[in-house]
Amino acid sequence: MKTFRSNIDQDNRPVLLFFHCVFDGDETIEHYMHEFDHELYRSLPNLYAVCIAETKKEHKKLTAGFFIKTDYTHHDSEFMGILCKAIDLIPRLKKRINENSSLIPIRLGIDQEEIPPTELEMLEVMVTQNLKISVGGIA
Repeated sequence: MKTFRSNIDQDNRPVLLFFHCVFDGDETIEHYMHEFDHELYRSLPNLYAVCIAETKKEHKKLTAGFFIKTDYTHHDSEFMGILCKAIDLIPRLKKRINENSSLIPIRLGIDQEEIPPTELEMLEVMVTQNLKISVGGIA
């Protein structure tokens, strides 16, 4: 289970990471579901898909991504720290971070996401984001 406590602020709020994927150079996607507490999932209001993109000169490509559920929003000052902490939990994601990386969070659920998206739905989100983000890339 990839649940962690933020411990970035005094509240020590839970964050649930339940899916990640890595885009390989040969245009394949390795993807992994993580076991998680469904009660905790239902108790957290905000669902995010987070894309990891790399920019070199004018070319941007999606290299990895993950899904989290949290009570943080992208407006919170701690939010980027939470994303970095999530990345630190997954060695495959951590390998994709370098000085040319950017994190692109996409808020998907607001207070009503009782049922997690399926693995296929999460892959579809990542492939769609790959098409939107990648300049000159093929998904």
